[in-house]
Amino acid sequence: MLISVFFALLATPARLVSVTDGDTFRARIGGETVRVRLYGINAPERDHPLGSFATRRLEEILPREAIVVPLGTDPYGRTLAWVAAGPWNVNERLVETGAAWWFRRYAPHSERLRSAEKRAKSAGQGVWNDASPLPAHRN
Repeated sequence: MLISVFFALLATPARLVSVTDGDTFRARIGGETVRVRLYGINAPERDHPLGSFATRRLEEILPREAIVVPLGTDPYGRTLAWVAAGPWNVNERLVETGAAWWFRRYAPHSERLRSAEKRAKSAGQGVWNDASPLPAHRN
């Protein structure tokens, strides 16, 4: 309960500007355009196998208006965030549909992402349909 209240206080309305790749987008937040990196996931880069699939999936899931819960910034100055769009947690939905991997190194205790990846892997979704579904990073 306390965690839900904490996230509700941090939640910020955002308007989509553009999708960069499967785990990053630009949005207008409070009159400023910011780069948002989805927390706890890693999607294939645009020029990698399934990169265009991951980018399209984020474009499909992320509406023009979303809720961003910032958690900090990454080394590239992007806002790390959980993102909600309608009924979905966008981060979780991308992992669940096989468009991204759970990034264990940065979100080691995320039960939601662990469960989403398990469902995608069991169903052979997206990146898990590949003969050797290894992310570009080390988990």
